Amino acid sequence: MALGQRAGELLLTMGEIDPIESVVEKLRAITADDVLRVAQRIVQAGKLVLAVVGPDVENEELAELLSTTAD
Repeated sequence: MALGQRAGELLLTMGEIDPIESVVEKLRAITADDVLRVAQRIVQAGKLVLAVVGPDVENEELAELLSTTAD
């Protein structure tokens, strides 16, 4: 079912179907440097958002988490 849905969505949106092997090959080619480069572009101090579900949420502690930046 999932492969059929994927194929249908690709055909409708892209006009062609990439073979699964091609997708897996592209995913395996992703390096740690690729992930880091994208993360540095997306995750920016001052633009972070945090959602928490559960008991014992301390607003001050969460605000501190959002205000710290990693080098």
